[in-house]
Amino acid sequence: MFTEALDLQCLNGTMLCFAYPDTVRHETHWPQQPFQIFVEQGIVVGHNGPQEFQDLLDVIRTEDVEDRVWVREFGLGLNRNVTGRLNDVSSYERREGIHFSLGLKHNIYRKKFGKKVLQRFHIDIFIDAQEVVVDDTVLFQKEE
Repeated sequence: MFTEALDLQCLNGTMLCFAYPDTVRHETHWPQQPFQIFVEQGIVVGHNGPQEFQDLLDVIRTEDVEDRVWVREFGLGLNRNVTGRLNDVSSYERREGIHFSLGLKHNIYRKKFGKKVLQRFHIDIFIDAQEVVVDDTVLFQKEE
């Protein structure tokens, strides 16, 4: 299940990333420790993660017309039966938990950016969150 903000620039804050795809095989990569990603007005402005994550951001930036890394999709994986690690990112995003996508590309949201804007990447990153609450309704709560 996924969605996107009506106004991408409304997203501000910090998220704790525990997995992301590598730049070679598009397989899930787990750093030794989760790290913070800092977001201002919908754009990744920094992180305290490993060089491999910076390399991923650099690839996205080089393809973006404005040299930015946008935070796009907010996704909730609903499959509680996936308890281990999966190398395939597209499968791993379905496990119970939260992910965000980086980069402009997602065909369902194409109308937000003109056809002249190159939309090449949609990179899922996996977030360590205890719960997600919207309007006092708990959408997700991590089981201990």
